[in-house]
Amino acid sequence: MAALVVASFSGCGKSSKNNANIASPVALLDTSDMFSGKDLEVGYDESEVTRITLIGSSAKVEGSGASVSGSTVTVSEEGTYLLSGTLDNGAIIVDADDKAKVRLIFDGVTVNCDTSAALYVRQADKVFVTLAKGSRNTLSNAKDFVAIDDNDIDAVVYAKDDLTFNGSGSVGRSVRRCSA
Repeated sequence: MAALVVASFSGCGKSSKNNANIASPVALLDTSDMFSGKDLEVGYDESEVTRITLIGSSAKVEGSGASVSGSTVTVSEEGTYLLSGTLDNGAIIVDADDKAKVRLIFDGVTVNCDTSAALYVRQADKVFVTLAKGSRNTLSNAKDFVAIDDNDIDAVVYAKDDLTFNGSGSVGRSVRRCSA
């Protein structure tokens, strides 16, 4: 069971023998009902994934449920997707059924999007981003956001629905600044 420790400490001030500054009681918050098994699941069967290889200004999809248009990868079906490689100026968009559970496994992913979110969850029931063991992943943008739909996308990761990051890899964010 996971627990969150919440502590409150009294402020500094004068104390006397009968009124010492001490920590207030520590409360434990039970988080076991906050996360499902899927939130914590980091394993996957490589024979059942759709592979998406990011290749500079495009990508290659091996399997079903995802498509590529220019430098945009769109995941449109429930499933597990294993992503690797670099996308220089593009985006990964999840736009699936509102009951779809989508798992994106980042295994050495670098995505930069100059004008929008590098990862945009437009629609799904829930998206799980698993950072593969030992992987280093980077999402970045130039902070020059251009509207691509009715949403005010203004971050490197933007989600309209539930999003969970898990796994033992790492993910970093960088902001590319354009020189004038």
